[in-house]
Amino acid sequence: MEFATVKSFFEDSPSSTDTVPLPNVTAKPLSQVIEFCKEEKSDKDLVDMIPVANYLEIKDLLDVLNQAVADRIENKSVEYVRGFFGIDNDFTAEEEAALRQEHAWAYEGVDED
Repeated sequence: MEFATVKSFFEDSPSSTDTVPLPNVTAKPLSQVIEFCKEEKSDKDLVDMIPVANYLEIKDLLDVLNQAVADRIENKSVEYVRGFFGIDNDFTAEEEAALRQEHAWAYEGVDED
C-alpha cells in the first residue's frame, strides 16, 4: 500500500531528513492507519469481509470494503471479474457472443487482464 503524500515528499525533497511533516495528522490515527496498512488485503480477504461487515451492520466498514472491491474490478474484463469473485461461466459460447454483441457498449475501454 502506498502513501502518496509521503512518496511525493521524498520525490520533491530527496535529500531531506527522515522526518516527514504531517501537520494535519495526529499520532493516534496515524498509528491506526499504519497498523491497517501493514497487512495487505488480498482480493479474497476483501470479498470475504463484506458479508461479515454487512451481517454485523458495520456500515462504515462495509462502505470502505465495497469501494475497495469496486476500485479493483473497475474497467476489468468479464473474465477477470468472474475470477475475482470465483464465478463459473454458465453461458454457452453462443449465448455469451450474443450478449457481447447486444451490449457492446459495456465492453468499451475494458482492461483485458
